[in-house]
Amino acid sequence: MKEIPDDAKEAKCDLKITKTGASIVNMDVEMKETCYAMFYRIFSVADWAPYENADEATMTALAQALDQEGWGIKNINFSQEGSYATTDYQHDLDPNGSYVVAYVGRNGYGQLSKVKTETFSTKARVTDNPGASKATIDITISDPGRTSLKLTYTYNQEAAVYYHQYIMTPDLLEEGNKAELIKYLMSENSNIWAANKNGGVESFAWSGLDPGTEYTFAYMAEDWDGVLTDVKIVKATTEAIIAGPNPMMQLNAYMSDLGNFTVQYSIVKDVAKLYYTIIEDNYSASGDYTYQECMDVWKERCLDYGLSGVNSTTQSYDKTSEAKRLVALCVPIGADADGNEVIGDLYTVFYDKEKGIITDPSVLFPDAPKLKKGIKGIAKPQVVKKDNRVPAKLIVNEQVKVNTPGVMRSESVIYLDLKKLGKHPHSK
Repeated sequence: MKEIPDDAKEAKCDLKITKTGASIVNMDVEMKETCYAMFYRIFSVADWAPYENADEATMTALAQALDQEGWGIKNINFSQEGSYATTDYQHDLDPNGSYVVAYVGRNGYGQLSKVKTETFSTKARVTDNPGASKATIDITISDPGRTSLKLTYTYNQEAAVYYHQYIMTPDLLEEGNKAELIKYLMSENSNIWAANKNGGVESFAWSGLDPGTEYTFAYMAEDWDGVLTDVKIVKATTEAIIAGPNPMMQLNAYMSDLGNFTVQYSIVKDVAKLYYTIIEDNYSASGDYTYQECMDVWKERCLDYGLSGVNSTTQSYDKTSEAKRLVALCVPIGADADGNEVIGDLYTVFYDKEKGIITDPSVLFPDAPKLKKGIKGIAKPQVVKKDNRVPAKLIVNEQVKVNTPGVMRSESVIYLDLKKLGKHPHSK
């Protein structure tokens, strides 16, 4: 725990408005070497009114609230005593509105600077002149699964925001209802995403869909002048369930970045549904049971207690810290020509603390057949797309001893009613 020196330098940071649209603003942020992080919130002019000529106590409370309930940006060069500049954005703003950005810096001792502000206004939105929009956007759909579709979004650098959703009520797609369709795409029931400032290509896998179902996606973009493009439509059908007499699976096993034994169950053919689970293996290590005895018990357990699913690809994982050996079980279910269930073979893959992932059961069972097709042990990273914006409360300084600081400390009690700050963007 480090001491706060009497001459601790105040965090210096600066924020400038660089670009505004009808519902989005881009801001250039610079933090000097004395600034560990900065925090901000955007207020409508009406919400900012109580702070316009507020006393010092109110502004101190506001600074503390920004530090804990605002958006935070960390100076990634702070440990090298360097400055840092970046661009941040905020969307979901109202068109033709006036706003105030309030921001504050925090130094390496947890002390906050005074609140600074910038003002800006959003542009009016134009919904009835798509030919004038400078934005372009296209969506293509690929890799249909039973319950998923992959959407790829391609747009130019003039696109500020894009709107998209699959349409569940066909009447919205009728030509006479275009105004209602646009209204729906801009509502909270739609997906409203900020575009990358230089344009680009992004992909997103939609899941939780129904098998063998056609989905119609409507989408449009908004340029930096607030002009909407025309609404476009793209359709795709999820993979239908086709059961057969020879249900087959593919199991891929790997260790996650968190050290968890992770298994991916992928349908190969003839599978109407599958049962799967990961359990502790208390049988193979004992030597008291034959390979077939273990397989029979595990198959029955998987069918009785396993999770069920119909997805083309399903994942499950288990922590490895408490078990010496784990086994992943999977039983696919097919159907014969008369529609009767056909129970497929049991698929297994093991994790052992000493041997790692084991795909060949003969490594554990002397009487087991050699590895059958459909089971792989692979090592690959898990990739998760994250919002670049960071809630302020996640940016934490190391602990410091409290002296009498020259500026306020961020750990002080908040006296401000945080509801006055309005809705936090992260809540959407």
